[in-house]
Amino acid sequence: MKKIILMLIVIIIVESIVLMYISNQQADSNICGTYILGEEENIEAVYYTFEKNGNFSVYSQGDKKVSGGYKCENVGEGGAAVKTEEPLEDCIFYIVDGGLVCIIDGELAFLKKISNYPMYINVVE
Repeated sequence: MKKIILMLIVIIIVESIVLMYISNQQADSNICGTYILGEEENIEAVYYTFEKNGNFSVYSQGDKKVSGGYKCENVGEGGAAVKTEEPLEDCIFYIVDGGLVCIIDGELAFLKKISNYPMYINVVE
């Protein structure tokens, strides 16, 4: 009887770990792509890119990009928070329908998703 109970506990723990891994993978794949701050794609727009390998960049057309890393964390009910790392520390993005929500310069901002793939438009290397 003790072996059966122990086996059930092990199965439940393994299942929980697998479900957490799958949900983290889904959050990572949902964030990947290119986002724009504002409504229009133009030379003055600020673009945000998230790559599958954990790289994150911010740039405007004609300027150098600022790059760093990011990690996705589940926040319950299918939501995910994306925390950026150096050099863009303390940026937290929340995945919502059609884009991301975050606080930029003390104000709530919406970043519209314009591509499911990272794009670097007219970036100076």
